[in-house]
This record gives sequence, structure tokens and C-alpha cells, in this order.
Amino acid sequence: MFVLYLQVISSDTASTVTVWMIETGQKVKQFTECHGDAEITTMALNETETRLFTGSTDGTVKVWDFNGHCHHKLNAGRDNAVDISQILLIKRTILVVGWQRIITVFSMNNFTEFFVQPMEWHGVTEHQDDIFCAAFLPPQTLATESQHQAQPLSSTDSNARSIPLTDLSNEDIEWDCRTTRLFFLVARTSRASGAANLVSSCSYGVVRFWNTLDNQLLAEFIAQPDALSIIMTVDKTNRYLITADVTGWIKVWNIQEYCLFLSKNIVSQPPPLVAAVRPHIDNINHLETCVKDGCLLILSASADCNIAVSKIDGIVIGVFGQDEHWRIHECLSPTKMKMLLKEETTLDQEQVKEESSLVIPKHRLAILEEILDLDKR
Repeated sequence: MFVLYLQVISSDTASTVTVWMIETGQKVKQFTECHGDAEITTMALNETETRLFTGSTDGTVKVWDFNGHCHHKLNAGRDNAVDISQILLIKRTILVVGWQRIITVFSMNNFTEFFVQPMEWHGVTEHQDDIFCAAFLPPQTLATESQHQAQPLSSTDSNARSIPLTDLSNEDIEWDCRTTRLFFLVARTSRASGAANLVSSCSYGVVRFWNTLDNQLLAEFIAQPDALSIIMTVDKTNRYLITADVTGWIKVWNIQEYCLFLSKNIVSQPPPLVAAVRPHIDNINHLETCVKDGCLLILSASADCNIAVSKIDGIVIGVFGQDEHWRIHECLSPTKMKMLLKEETTLDQEQVKEESSLVIPKHRLAILEEILDLDKR
């Protein structure tokens, strides 16, 4: 799911891409059978937000315009069906991960033909398991995570050395803790002083905050205790962390003052909880945020086949495609939302029901769309 201008772009297991109006919840256009009968597992947008990249279980990444025309087909799986979990675009380079211990790399300089083959990856292979997710920090830092390891690379250069973080497996945790999402807190300006600048969400409801400069785990807390797995996102200002679980619950946390300094001990106290809402009845598999009329909105896609839009204070506005169209400006009260941001009241966890789980273009806002200073490839 992405947010693009006033539109939201979603995909589903039936290989369909749909464009919705955030103003009303109406469907604008739809492209079917984008990858035949193979599921679309992830999407991304290019820097100019004129091309949509879709990754599928058929092992390919396709490049589309918004008229539904496919311009290129990237052979990420090398003719094999693979699970593509994430596509990352860095200037004229495309990184694809999800099914092996190395990164699959494509260069847009090779986009002269319809079928595009991957470049050879010359970097080190540090992971013992498949890479599930990755994140970028400008100008050229790449962090990747597998089931047991976090590896922030010192540079996006394919020959760069790797600096391993502390093993993600806590000695007190006896189960495998798979990482589901990874985000750099790029808006934090105090990270040189020891602040956490990387956050990861894991199975069993665990969220972790890292300082990659000192290779140190700063905080680890359970966001949703009864959840077998959670996902997350952060807003552009890095004020809010939003987590979601397999039962349809979303929680909003205020992380503005969280883990700003190094500590001798790992922090286990969670950040202040702002709101909790259940816009879905099944697993939430994707989260995004966008700002409309000065108000921060949460967009969530779920296995219940719905995409919902909620306010940061936990009020659900509606579900895209519902019979009754909304008028987004009538649902938002800038005065009320500004008061909420200024005089935020947090919730005690005891007051919240613990029910233990798209692509949104910004103007077309893509997930993990950090633009890096990448050298020629």
C-alpha cells in the first residue's frame, strides 16, 4: 500500500492493483492479473513517483506506469518462484530481498530491454538466514535483518564491509524472534549523542530500538503481549511508532523522547501509549501514514480484505470501497488534532484491550523511500 497525491495504491493476493481516493474512499482504477495468478507480496515507488514496482511470488518484479502498462520485468528469482518481501529503490539502483542471504541488485542503467537480469552482488554474505527486511539511512548506510541477525552495512557500495549489531536473540528468549519490519529514525538529529536511530519489530510482539553508531541495543519491549507477530511503521517526523498485530489491533506510541541517550542497561519500559484501535478483524499486514489537512492519518491493510483509514487518536474514519463515501475534510478537525499533539494524553496499558495483528503514495509516498548517495554501479 502507498499514498500518492490524494490516492492510495493497494495490492492483493489475486495479483490486482487498485487505486483509491483518500478524499472519499472511492475506487479510481484497477489493474488485474498483474502477475497472472501469482500473489503480489510487496510494492515500491520510484523517486519521481511515476513508476510502480510490484514484487510477486513468481520471482519477478514488474515496473508499471499508472495507465496499467508494464515497462520492464525484472528476473529477481532467476527463473525460480521465490518469496520477495521488499523492494528498495536507491537513486538508479533497485535492491530486492526476501528469499536468500544476499541482496539481489538491479541497475536502471540496464533498463534498455523489457526483460532485465540482476547484477552480481560482490558484497559479503553475513547472514545465516534469508534476509527478510532492510532499511536505508542517507547517505549510504544499509541495514538488513534476517531471523537472528541485524547487519548495518557501512556503505551501499557492494564491496563495503559489514558491521554486525548485537545478536537479536535475547538470552532469556528461547524461541526464534523473526524480524518483520525495520526503519531508520531519519528525522532524529541527536543520534550522534547516543540516541536510538534504528527500530525493528519482531515476532511475539517485540519492538527493539538500536544505536547503529555504537552497535548497541538500547530498548526492548513487548508492544502487544499476546501477538504471535506484529508489524510497524513510523511517521515521517519520527514522533509516532505505530504497531499492529494478527487480531486487527493497532497501537500508537509516542517515541519523540524515547531512547535519546545511551544507557548501561537495556530499557524495557515501553514508550507512552497514545491510542489503541481495532479497525480490522484479522491480521494487519501493512501500515502506512500520511498527512491530510495537517492531520496525521494511519492506513492499514488486512487479511480481512479491507483497507482502513484511522486518525492518530484512534478514531476509524472508514474502509476504502464502503458503500457510504466519506468526506475526509469533514472527518478531520485541525483544531482538535493540534490540541491532541500539543497536550497528548497517554493511556495506561491496563485500560487498553490486549487482544494480543498497501502502498501509500505520499504524493506517491513509498515505504522505505530514503534517497541515498549511491555511487555508480
